[in-house]
Amino acid sequence: MAVDIKEGEIGSAYDAIVFPNINSCLSITCICGGSLVGGHAVLIPEKGQLPINDIVDGLALRSATCLKLFIIGDNTTWNNNLKLISNKYTSIQSIVNKLKPKSSISNAAGYKPVVTHDIYDWLKGKSSVDIEFSLTNRKVTVWKRVANTRTATIFLKEFF
Repeated sequence: MAVDIKEGEIGSAYDAIVFPNINSCLSITCICGGSLVGGHAVLIPEKGQLPINDIVDGLALRSATCLKLFIIGDNTTWNNNLKLISNKYTSIQSIVNKLKPKSSISNAAGYKPVVTHDIYDWLKGKSSVDIEFSLTNRKVTVWKRVANTRTATIFLKEFF
């Protein structure tokens, strides 16, 4: 059963995680052996939502055995605005530098340890996407959401 990670939250699962309604948000996911750890970052957190610094730092604590890192979302908007909301993480690359896999296992096996994907051009501000990471199916699926209905689907590369 997939675990939903909502805006401003960190979560983990052994099977699958879903980031619902990503539009200007950023999904950050680490594959850690047999589990997934992720955070759903928002540019301007509301009460009760974690800010980007807390999400990245929280993921860093939980992802010591990270084999692969995915950052999927409106990377263009985040790169243009991170300096305004964080003095700690000022670009997508600074988040990658904090969380990138340190394991020699992924390098030795020939895995690409970091995958970033910008949905900015795909959405054009008119909809959102749901992003699902599945360990069972070993793939990432991004569904375009229009009027609360999933429509077009893109599949990103398999995990390994």
